[in-house]
Amino acid sequence: MALKRFTPEPLVFPMPNGTDYEVPSVDIDRGWRLSQLLARTPAQLEKAKETDEDLFKLALTDELWDRMKADGVSSTLAFRAGMAALAHYQILESASGSLEAVHTAAMEAAEAIWESGIHPEAVAAWAAANMTTTSPATAEESAETASTSGTSSPKKATARRSRSTTSSPKKSSSSSTSSRSTGSRSNAAT
Repeated sequence: MALKRFTPEPLVFPMPNGTDYEVPSVDIDRGWRLSQLLARTPAQLEKAKETDEDLFKLALTDELWDRMKADGVSSTLAFRAGMAALAHYQILESASGSLEAVHTAAMEAAEAIWESGIHPEAVAAWAAANMTTTSPATAEESAETASTSGTSSPKKATARRSRSTTSSPKKSSSSSTSSRSTGSRSNAAT
């Protein structure tokens, strides 16, 4: 029996300047570095002088970050995109279930963060709340979590998924995420 080919949809952030910024898939080196950084406590990150911007640049790639900066994307939207990309990666790395279900959960979390400006504390709360659910949370459910966590109201822009060559992803019967987040180190995603 041959393994099923899975081609995940890329994470794309539509900005007010009319440009869609597609996050490149995480390669081995970037994934290893992200995993190492996300395993650290906020105190360890601070001691290592790792900033939120460093994490966001790693999640988005230096090239994409620099392009957004050169195009005049606001720091608020760049940080929001960085936080969404971090959450997307973290769920892909740590969740269990079918590839389609895990990718769907990661996309929904990224979309909720992009739309609501979710804080790191709310990411941790969302992850903890969804570790034992029978299906991934919807963007609306995640946005509700954000609204009860002192975050800003949802914005009109939406992170969008590009068309995939595979059939549409199915909801998972189990979605487990790591409760590790970047902690309370940043309020930059507001």
